[in-house]
Amino acid sequence: MNLKRKAICLAVILLICVSVICHIASSFNRGNCKGVLKEGYITVKISGAVKERGTYKFNKGISIYECIYKAGGTNKNADLSATKLTQKIYNDYHLHIPKRNKGDMTASREIEFSSDGIYMKCNINKADEIFLAGLSGIGDKTASKIAAYRQTYGQFQTKEDILNVKGIGIKTYNKIKDYITVGGEH
Repeated sequence: MNLKRKAICLAVILLICVSVICHIASSFNRGNCKGVLKEGYITVKISGAVKERGTYKFNKGISIYECIYKAGGTNKNADLSATKLTQKIYNDYHLHIPKRNKGDMTASREIEFSSDGIYMKCNINKADEIFLAGLSGIGDKTASKIAAYRQTYGQFQTKEDILNVKGIGIKTYNKIKDYITVGGEH
Protein backbone atom coordinates (compact mmCIF):
# COMPACT_ATOMS: atom_id res chain seq x y z
CA MET A 1 0.00 0.00 0.00
CA ASN A 2 2.82 2.39 0.84
CA LEU A 3 4.41 1.80 -2.58
CA LYS A 4 1.06 2.47 -4.29
CA ARG A 5 0.65 5.76 -2.38
CA LYS A 6 4.18 6.86 -3.40
CA ALA A 7 3.44 6.03 -7.04
CA ILE A 8 0.23 8.10 -6.94
CA CYS A 9 2.03 11.04 -5.30
CA LEU A 10 4.80 10.83 -7.88
CA ALA A 11 2.25 10.73 -10.71
CA VAL A 12 0.42 13.79 -9.29
CA ILE A 13 3.71 15.72 -8.94
CA LEU A 14 4.71 14.77 -12.47
CA LEU A 15 1.31 15.88 -13.78
CA ILE A 16 1.63 19.23 -11.99
CA CYS A 17 5.14 19.74 -13.42
CA VAL A 18 3.98 18.95 -16.95
CA SER A 19 1.04 21.36 -16.53
CA VAL A 20 3.34 24.17 -15.36
CA ILE A 21 5.78 23.55 -18.21
CA CYS A 22 2.93 23.55 -20.75
CA HIS A 23 1.58 26.79 -19.30
CA ILE A 24 4.99 28.49 -19.49
CA ALA A 25 5.58 27.19 -23.02
CA SER A 26 2.22 28.55 -24.14
CA SER A 27 3.24 31.98 -22.80
CA PHE A 28 6.08 32.05 -25.27
CA ASN A 29 5.85 32.33 -29.02
CA ARG A 30 8.22 33.28 -31.80
CA GLY A 31 7.70 36.94 -31.00
CA ASN A 32 8.81 36.82 -27.38
CA CYS A 33 11.95 35.10 -26.22
CA LYS A 34 12.68 37.35 -23.24
CA GLY A 35 10.41 35.60 -20.78
CA VAL A 36 6.82 35.30 -19.75
CA LEU A 37 4.75 38.15 -21.08
CA LYS A 38 3.57 40.78 -18.65
CA GLU A 39 -0.13 41.19 -18.18
CA GLY A 40 -1.52 43.24 -21.04
CA TYR A 41 0.48 41.95 -23.98
CA ILE A 42 -0.27 43.07 -27.51
CA THR A 43 -0.46 41.18 -30.77
CA VAL A 44 1.43 42.54 -33.76
CA LYS A 45 0.85 41.18 -37.24
CA ILE A 46 3.97 41.80 -39.34
CA SER A 47 3.73 41.62 -43.12
CA GLY A 48 5.40 42.92 -46.24
CA ALA A 49 9.14 43.14 -46.89
CA VAL A 50 10.33 41.27 -43.79
CA LYS A 51 12.08 37.92 -43.65
CA GLU A 52 9.57 36.13 -41.36
CA ARG A 53 6.00 37.37 -41.74
CA GLY A 54 3.58 36.39 -39.01
CA THR A 55 1.73 37.32 -35.86
CA TYR A 56 3.82 37.92 -32.74
CA LYS A 57 3.03 38.66 -29.11
CA PHE A 58 4.93 41.41 -27.29
CA ASN A 59 4.74 43.42 -24.11
CA LYS A 60 3.15 46.84 -24.59
CA GLY A 61 5.56 49.62 -25.54
CA ILE A 62 7.73 47.63 -27.96
CA SER A 63 9.31 49.68 -30.74
CA ILE A 64 8.82 49.07 -34.44
CA TYR A 65 12.49 48.15 -34.96
CA GLU A 66 12.21 45.54 -32.18
CA CYS A 67 9.21 44.08 -34.02
CA ILE A 68 11.21 44.00 -37.25
CA TYR A 69 14.06 42.26 -35.39
CA LYS A 70 11.68 39.51 -34.23
CA ALA A 71 10.57 39.13 -37.84
CA GLY A 72 14.17 38.42 -38.89
CA GLY A 73 14.89 41.89 -40.28
CA THR A 74 13.84 43.43 -43.54
CA ASN A 75 14.37 42.26 -47.09
CA LYS A 76 16.67 44.20 -49.41
CA ASN A 77 13.69 45.72 -51.19
CA ALA A 78 12.11 47.16 -48.02
CA ASP A 79 11.05 50.80 -48.11
CA LEU A 80 11.40 52.20 -44.60
CA SER A 81 11.42 55.83 -45.70
CA ALA A 82 8.05 56.53 -44.04
CA THR A 83 8.56 54.22 -41.05
CA LYS A 84 9.54 55.71 -37.72
CA LEU A 85 11.57 52.84 -36.29
CA THR A 86 11.63 54.19 -32.73
CA GLN A 87 7.82 54.48 -32.53
CA LYS A 88 6.42 52.52 -29.57
CA ILE A 89 3.38 50.27 -29.99
CA TYR A 90 0.84 49.98 -27.15
CA ASN A 91 -2.21 48.41 -28.83
CA ASP A 92 -2.76 45.47 -31.16
CA TYR A 93 -1.18 46.53 -34.42
CA HIS A 94 -0.64 45.52 -38.04
CA LEU A 95 2.87 46.50 -39.10
CA HIS A 96 3.27 46.38 -42.87
CA ILE A 97 6.70 47.08 -44.34
CA PRO A 98 6.19 48.16 -47.96
CA LYS A 99 8.50 47.26 -50.83
CA ARG A 100 10.38 49.87 -52.85
CA ASN A 101 9.12 50.44 -56.36
CA LYS A 102 11.22 48.94 -59.15
CA GLY A 103 13.85 51.41 -60.27
CA ASP A 104 13.71 53.34 -56.99
CA MET A 105 17.28 54.44 -56.38
CA THR A 106 16.82 55.71 -52.82
CA ALA A 107 19.33 54.59 -50.23
CA SER A 108 18.90 51.08 -48.92
CA ARG A 109 17.15 51.01 -45.57
CA GLU A 110 17.63 47.29 -45.02
CA ILE A 111 18.05 46.71 -41.32
CA GLU A 112 21.16 44.75 -40.47
CA PHE A 113 21.59 42.94 -37.17
CA SER A 114 24.86 42.25 -35.41
CA SER A 115 26.37 38.80 -35.68
CA ASP A 116 25.17 38.00 -32.16
CA GLY A 117 21.66 39.06 -33.17
CA ILE A 118 21.14 41.36 -30.21
CA TYR A 119 20.68 44.72 -31.90
CA MET A 120 20.43 46.33 -35.27
CA LYS A 121 23.29 48.24 -36.86
CA CYS A 122 23.00 51.30 -39.00
CA ASN A 123 25.50 51.58 -41.86
CA ILE A 124 26.44 55.25 -41.59
CA ASN A 125 27.80 55.18 -45.14
CA LYS A 126 24.46 54.09 -46.65
CA ALA A 127 21.70 55.15 -44.26
CA ASP A 128 19.45 58.02 -45.21
CA GLU A 129 18.72 60.93 -42.88
CA ILE A 130 15.47 59.42 -41.59
CA PHE A 131 17.26 56.27 -40.46
CA LEU A 132 20.21 58.20 -38.98
CA ALA A 133 17.81 60.42 -37.01
CA GLY A 134 16.47 57.28 -35.31
CA LEU A 135 19.79 56.68 -33.55
CA SER A 136 19.95 57.67 -29.89
CA GLY A 137 21.13 61.27 -29.56
CA ILE A 138 20.95 61.96 -33.31
CA GLY A 139 18.09 64.16 -34.38
CA ASP A 140 17.08 65.56 -37.75
CA LYS A 141 19.70 68.33 -37.65
CA THR A 142 22.62 66.06 -36.86
CA ALA A 143 21.43 63.47 -39.39
CA SER A 144 21.56 66.21 -42.05
CA LYS A 145 25.09 67.07 -40.95
CA ILE A 146 26.15 63.42 -41.27
CA ALA A 147 24.72 63.27 -44.82
CA ALA A 148 26.43 66.57 -45.72
CA TYR A 149 29.73 65.31 -44.30
CA ARG A 150 29.50 62.16 -46.46
CA GLN A 151 28.72 64.29 -49.51
CA THR A 152 31.75 66.52 -48.88
CA TYR A 153 34.37 64.04 -47.62
CA GLY A 154 33.16 60.68 -48.90
CA GLN A 155 32.48 57.53 -46.93
CA PHE A 156 33.48 57.05 -43.31
CA GLN A 157 36.47 54.71 -43.06
CA THR A 158 35.91 53.82 -39.39
CA LYS A 159 33.03 54.25 -36.96
CA GLU A 160 35.13 56.76 -35.03
CA ASP A 161 35.24 59.06 -38.08
CA ILE A 162 31.69 60.12 -37.21
CA LEU A 163 33.30 62.20 -34.44
CA ASN A 164 34.45 64.56 -37.22
CA VAL A 165 30.85 65.59 -37.82
CA LYS A 166 30.05 68.85 -36.06
CA GLY A 167 27.59 68.19 -33.24
CA ILE A 168 28.75 64.63 -32.49
CA GLY A 169 30.92 64.44 -29.43
CA ILE A 170 32.24 61.57 -27.37
CA LYS A 171 29.01 61.27 -25.32
CA THR A 172 26.87 60.86 -28.43
CA TYR A 173 29.44 58.53 -30.01
CA ASN A 174 29.42 56.31 -26.90
CA LYS A 175 25.60 56.06 -27.16
CA ILE A 176 25.66 54.97 -30.80
CA LYS A 177 28.97 53.15 -31.32
CA ASP A 178 27.45 49.69 -30.77
CA TYR A 179 24.62 50.46 -33.18
CA ILE A 180 26.58 51.77 -36.17
CA THR A 181 28.81 50.26 -38.81
CA VAL A 182 30.72 51.46 -41.86
CA GLY A 183 30.17 48.14 -43.62
CA GLY A 184 32.52 45.20 -43.96
CA GLU A 185 32.91 44.84 -40.19
CA HIS A 186 32.39 41.56 -38.39
